[in-house]
Amino acid sequence: MLRVWLLLTASVLLVGCEPQGGQQADIVVTPGQSIQAAVDAAEAGDVILIQPGTYRPSASAEAMVVIDDDVGNITLRGGGDAPDDVVLDGNDQVLHVIFVGEGVGRSTVIENLTVTGGNGYPDTVLPADYTPVLRPELDLGQDFYYDGAGLMLFLSAPTVRNCRIVENRAGRCGGGISAYCPDGGTFPNPGPMITGNEILDNAVDEVFAGTGGAVDVYFGARATIVNNLMVGNYAWGSAIAVLDNASATIDSNTLVGNRRSAIATTAPSTATVTNSIIAGTLDGAALDVSGTLTCSNCCFFDNAEPWDPPAGQGHVTTDPLFVTGPRGGYYLSQTAAGQTSNSPCVNAGSAAAAGSNVSGRTTRTDSAVDGGTVDIGYHYQP
Repeated sequence: MLRVWLLLTASVLLVGCEPQGGQQADIVVTPGQSIQAAVDAAEAGDVILIQPGTYRPSASAEAMVVIDDDVGNITLRGGGDAPDDVVLDGNDQVLHVIFVGEGVGRSTVIENLTVTGGNGYPDTVLPADYTPVLRPELDLGQDFYYDGAGLMLFLSAPTVRNCRIVENRAGRCGGGISAYCPDGGTFPNPGPMITGNEILDNAVDEVFAGTGGAVDVYFGARATIVNNLMVGNYAWGSAIAVLDNASATIDSNTLVGNRRSAIATTAPSTATVTNSIIAGTLDGAALDVSGTLTCSNCCFFDNAEPWDPPAGQGHVTTDPLFVTGPRGGYYLSQTAAGQTSNSPCVNAGSAAAAGSNVSGRTTRTDSAVDGGTVDIGYHYQP
């Protein structure tokens, strides 16, 4: 299929090789080559390894990288030591940096990448009289063109893990990620797995007053949102919004310094929030709920609108005592790691750490893996 929305130069692909560093790959992309050409050439089960560098579109388009069901069941992996070694920069030239189309499931994996520069403003990105290509049945006034500036998950459920999703701007909703279900659509069950990511400084248009600065789970969609760090995002539901008839499982996340309510729901929607830290919310409440929300074993501290959670649900309402460690600033203070006191979030979760969603990861500055009862909040890779 001719991908006329992606105006990037085609390139030579290295197939069936083992790149420097020992990572196995079926297709390797190096700076100056086309990620889209690699995706189009991939077969089910292939690993596309993107070598360190910054990749940008060559012209304005609906999306920079498109993964449809005809090229699903692939892994799109950054080949650096950390996500910021491989940057997919929409450069304010695309509505969605990555578009994942209908029918793609969790066996399609997007990992170890930085996704930035998405610009969900079709009036400024696309040329006049533009004819839509990705979803031609949707006219240009639909939310689809204004949502999901970082990643648009259209009726799809990939695994998005260990990425940095940073400084994307949506004209309406889903600055970082939109799990999008159009009117009359049937969203896959289970929905996308969004895990191990740092989702930072994404926003929606302030005039439009949209939803889901970091993650927007759109009407009828569903998502599992596990062990993510969400900082500095802006929207109603600045970290996570779960809208009419949508559902989300939200576990072991740290949401800090987001503007407006951190988690928001509308009826009828359902969300479960466990083992998460919601702190320092600016200009809003930790939770703004009109749907059905179940919440347990979470930490609420220093939010602009204080909230006293009901007793008996395992909540913490004191300073989580963040400290800086080798991978960032949201480790938990622990005497075993050399700090002078223990965070109240240590061993305060709802399950054993072993076998949990954060098994094998750490909240300690010495990188010792979490053990015993799970700690509340985001866990770093050791």
